[in-house]
Amino acid sequence: MAYLECSGICKSFGHLRAVDGADLAVERGEFIGLLGPSGSGKTTLLRIVAGFEQPDSGTIHLDGRNVTGLSPQKRDMGMVFQSYALFPNMTAYQNVAFGLQVRRQGRSQIKGRVDELLELVGLADKTSHLPHQLSGGEQQRVALARALAPQPRVLLLDEPLSALDARIRLSLRQEIRRIQRALQITTLYVTHDQEEALAMSDRVVVFHAGRIEQFGRPEEIYDRPVNAFVAGFVGTTNLLQAEVLSSSGACRLDGQILDLPKVPSGLRDGDQLELRVRPEHIRLSPQPGSGRLQAVVEDIMFLGGRLSLRASIGRQVLWVEMPRGPGEVAPSPGDAVDLYLPHEVLVAHAAHPDSTVPAGSA
Repeated sequence: MAYLECSGICKSFGHLRAVDGADLAVERGEFIGLLGPSGSGKTTLLRIVAGFEQPDSGTIHLDGRNVTGLSPQKRDMGMVFQSYALFPNMTAYQNVAFGLQVRRQGRSQIKGRVDELLELVGLADKTSHLPHQLSGGEQQRVALARALAPQPRVLLLDEPLSALDARIRLSLRQEIRRIQRALQITTLYVTHDQEEALAMSDRVVVFHAGRIEQFGRPEEIYDRPVNAFVAGFVGTTNLLQAEVLSSSGACRLDGQILDLPKVPSGLRDGDQLELRVRPEHIRLSPQPGSGRLQAVVEDIMFLGGRLSLRASIGRQVLWVEMPRGPGEVAPSPGDAVDLYLPHEVLVAHAAHPDSTVPAGSA
């Protein structure tokens, strides 16, 4: 049995099925990102693990012990909320010490632990500051230290960085990961930010409509999505429609012939095919083992160190990302270009009429 194990968790609110049969096995010391759009079930599952919600069915085991029916106080877990939830009339030191005082620990023991944690989160010089005297990032550091003070077996974070600006968010996510690694504490981290989840997590859980769509390492989620939803939600994915011409790999895409290494088994000549490819995998120069398509550049967006091109192939549109380096010559809107799609990153599968790709995918 894994260190933290959720088995068959279901939870409904009226007619809404918030969590639908979630199974999750987390090893000791892992950092798990719970990723998904709003309303996908990730926060509900976190609250069930914390004990703030009871599941309609299913069980939660922590270190071999069934904790499903226990109150939050008896689960030995620390929670960090999006809203910080600091006591406004207490200093940073007092906020962190509060949970230890409730547990009636000795004064010297409390001081040693609080000093250690405020040093760990970089606030050793802010111990006497009240919350309103701290920045948003500093308040979240206090909230993190407070959650860690009782030495919980599991740390739970519910979108803790969503209220912060981009620069502080980037800095603080690095700090959270550093602290988690230093303490080796098992962590569940809820976020709707795909980059945040991929950058911080040992493994990522992708939620959609109450279900876990995929659970794996960040590179697995990104490079080998199991379905159209994961492919579109995690990163940007081009989705192209084609027609099978031959089981040997030839297909037709808006009048152009594209040779693939193979087509999915079971497809016959004339069947519809869907092709997925990430924008950064497409090249504008010949590549061995690639399929070539002719396209027209419609627009170019400047993104600092790279350019994003919107190109059309007949009636279909796709995005291409290219670096901005010395000697790189970018095409202009209206230019005809050859696009090379490497076979090893081109995913082909049978088209399904009800398949959907989230907004943001081409």
